[in-house]
Amino acid sequence: VADHFNLPLVQCLKTRSGGEVSIKYFDSVDLPYNSRLLVVDDICDGGRTFMELASALPFANLDLYVTHGIFSKGKEELLKQYDSVRAFEDWT
Repeated sequence: VADHFNLPLVQCLKTRSGGEVSIKYFDSVDLPYNSRLLVVDDICDGGRTFMELASALPFANLDLYVTHGIFSKGKEELLKQYDSVRAFEDWT
């Protein structure tokens, strides 16, 4: 997506351990405070990973786009951290 729109790419990786989600943010580009970031992923089930990601990027304004949105816990909590939450296939 970043290549298609000629935008910088910021990579974050998640690990799970004992039910806990940890996000590692790799600052591959220098992002100014209040940057607008589009988070792109393949699936969102409950949304915990994306809530942890938002906590790891407190300086940014975030939008979330996933290809498959189950949103089993609803979108309400996500919308507290993200300006918009959208899915190509939205199963809510």
